[in-house]
Amino acid sequence: MAQEIPGLAWQGKLADIKELVAEHGAGILDTQDANGRTAAYSAVSGKRMPVLKYLLDQGVDLNLAMSKGSTPLHLACFEGAVEAVELL
Repeated sequence: MAQEIPGLAWQGKLADIKELVAEHGAGILDTQDANGRTAAYSAVSGKRMPVLKYLLDQGVDLNLAMSKGSTPLHLACFEGAVEAVELL
């Protein structure tokens, strides 16, 4: 269940994420999928700024890196996602 959080973030399904947080607590937001992607990383990847803002408000760990060492900020810089960089 928690491992689906990164996928929901990438898809922009904020209501579903909020429902899971209500059921299981904000700690699930730092769950990483098999490749190490977190919800924050996936929100940046999917350009889902409302999701990213929510995740930041919930206090997610932005230093969790993917299996290849990339963080949400690395990805935002690489993709030229200025709004995401400013939020992060």
